[in-house]
Amino acid sequence: MNAISKSVRVVGKERSGNSLEVQKPKECAMALEMLAFGERYSAIANSTGLSPSNISKLKVRHQGALDERRMSAAQELDEVGDTYREIMRCKADQLLTDSDALKKLNPKDVALTVAILTDKPMQLRGEATSVVEHKKGVSLDDVLAMKAELAKKVIDV
Repeated sequence: MNAISKSVRVVGKERSGNSLEVQKPKECAMALEMLAFGERYSAIANSTGLSPSNISKLKVRHQGALDERRMSAAQELDEVGDTYREIMRCKADQLLTDSDALKKLNPKDVALTVAILTDKPMQLRGEATSVVEHKKGVSLDDVLAMKAELAKKVIDV
């Protein structure tokens, strides 16, 4: 039993008989599973029949289980990624000896596959998948202000 199903059962036992976890445990588990994989509330509501407000409440009540499921999913994808990376290594070795096949291979396809298999586990673990660098530079307004200052300092000879 995964963390989400367990959490739905535990919370269902702790809450009154009319709680969502008691009334619709399968829908709750499905909604939480979808949340763990980043689905939108509207898609979850369409699939489960639960309202967005109920989905939001589930998210709060089962945050620990969601975090655990995301980590589990990241680990599963890491393992699958390892397998596919090994397949790609083997394929790359084959391609190195077959120049005709290598010429037909689209490098973008290989790069995209490697990128996805690297990025998705990081995303599920909550790690940064991109870095944004902010640099302070001279703006157009700064240049215009400096030009105006210099214009005041020009000496007429």
